[in-house]
Amino acid sequence: MPLINCARCNRLFNSLGYDLCPEHVKEEDEMLRKVNEYLRKHPNSSPNEVSEGAQVDEFWILRFIKQGRIKTVSPSGEVDKEALLRQKLGKDLEKVAQELKKETERKKGFHIDEGLKK
Repeated sequence: MPLINCARCNRLFNSLGYDLCPEHVKEEDEMLRKVNEYLRKHPNSSPNEVSEGAQVDEFWILRFIKQGRIKTVSPSGEVDKEALLRQKLGKDLEKVAQELKKETERKKGFHIDEGLKK
């Protein structure tokens, strides 16, 4: 189990593949419950309205949107396809970044750069 920093509080913890410490995983579940409850009563609310109305920090709202756990809609009430694409691309780029980081860590060590040889 790798040690990582919590995305919320920056505290080190043993990760089981999630970026939040156990304390904030519980908080995340509670915040998602509040957001879903608010959105059932107030559909098509802006992130700021949801944050204020559900009394949930905007960090959680943006995180849930990025994770695809709540969907964004256009002013007409249709699913915002552009926002969904940005979410998908963000997830893909995040996955690529994690894979590159793992590969870099795996290959740690010294090497001679061909450009520096004489």
